[in-house]
Amino acid sequence: MPRNCPPGRLGRVRYAGRVDHGRGLPVPPMRRFDAFGLMYLWQGEGIYRTPERAIPLRAGDLVYVVPGMPHWYGVTKGRDWNEVFIVFEGPAFELAQRQGLIDADRPVRHVAPEQYWRSRIEAFRTGRVPRTSAGADSEVCQVLQLLVDIAGRDQLSTARAPAGWLAESQARLCASLSEPLELSTIADAVGLPYETWRRRFRDAVGVAPGRYRMQHRLDMARQLLRQTSLSVADIAANLGFTDEAHLARHFRRYVGMTAGQYRREGE
Repeated sequence: MPRNCPPGRLGRVRYAGRVDHGRGLPVPPMRRFDAFGLMYLWQGEGIYRTPERAIPLRAGDLVYVVPGMPHWYGVTKGRDWNEVFIVFEGPAFELAQRQGLIDADRPVRHVAPEQYWRSRIEAFRTGRVPRTSAGADSEVCQVLQLLVDIAGRDQLSTARAPAGWLAESQARLCASLSEPLELSTIADAVGLPYETWRRRFRDAVGVAPGRYRMQHRLDMARQLLRQTSLSVADIAANLGFTDEAHLARHFRRYVGMTAGQYRREGE
């Protein structure tokens, strides 16, 4: 979990980890971090406490921790949970807090589907640890993008209050990326006619379901390029592209550069 990563000018990720069948933090008293933290609960339930309040936690809840804030979180009723987390520090995150991307007054947010956000956060644990200051800064930018995406998803959920069909649709669209998917099967699964489902999804999310799945594939490709040593051909196969050229065409259109250029910029 500790990472031997040099600090960049923007900051660095100090820890990245995963806990299966955990119990949360050790029993109170509350503790304080000297860095920022982000914990995503993808299975189980529990509670988050500060000196002023207690907030129930369920799968899909994300907990922010800011430096110096007394807090505790753990399971309830003798159960356990599964979580992924990162701990990060630096001036870029201090700015993110001042701008409201990290809000100490609202430490718990709910974002779904669980598989998607779990994979976004766990990529920092499974990927390559930066060995240079420039690499650390590149990783900081990835964390900042994660914070922006969480804030955007949270705002959309608050504004639209999507029903269960939308979360189920997103989860199915983000699953099994290496396998072909007939979109009409998702409409059937959530109990909507295909055209109605497609229109409602586009209105709620901003893109059509097929485009949403493709964007998720390309976001995962970006992470794999920066955080693993997999070849472009292997990444294409793992994410369901017909071949390397198929990935390359969509990647350049989406990101504005080739996959090789994108990987070299992160080194």
